[in-house]
Amino acid sequence: MQLALYSLIVIGIIIYLLRRHYGNTSKIELNHSQANRFTTQNLPFVYQSEYYSLAWGLEQKGFYVDPEGRTYKYKMPEKWHRYKTNTGKHSWGFETDGTISATELFENLKSSVEDKPLFEFLRKTNPITQALIYDLLTSTIEDRGQVQCDSGNTSNSLFVYDSEIDLYRRILLTCDGDNELVNQSVYTKQIIQGFGIVRR
Repeated sequence: MQLALYSLIVIGIIIYLLRRHYGNTSKIELNHSQANRFTTQNLPFVYQSEYYSLAWGLEQKGFYVDPEGRTYKYKMPEKWHRYKTNTGKHSWGFETDGTISATELFENLKSSVEDKPLFEFLRKTNPITQALIYDLLTSTIEDRGQVQCDSGNTSNSLFVYDSEIDLYRRILLTCDGDNELVNQSVYTKQIIQGFGIVRR
């Protein structure tokens, strides 16, 4: 009898936690105190995975991950800042360069929704070191050209703050879809596996 009662209590707690996780409390708009975490000191880097297409109308969705493993999701945001390329053209995701100001990046984060795991210990972290960043920056990017048409691009990038230019510098890890590119760094696969890829 006591075992059955204990089991019911445990099941009730699990159901309560799942409802909290998948209800309104699992995805919350960033409040003022949360937004204060967005500084270049707290965010020396930010990972981004994004699907972007204009083939059949605008389609944009993705997520950021900060150094603490917090995930910020977005889908068809009304106001958004895209990174700037050296050519000044519209950015699609397959570019091998790019910069964005801290103000613009933080506004993107504030426009996103923080997605919290059911249990905090499940939150993934992937420490990015200076040696890793250097290897990514100095590794070649294999451009396999245009492999599809009108399917959009899924790009995975690392935005690293550069104090000398006071901008976040974009490092392309991979891009697939219309265009296929892969950073040849030995760390590319490790980073993407650690942070994940947006689903189309």
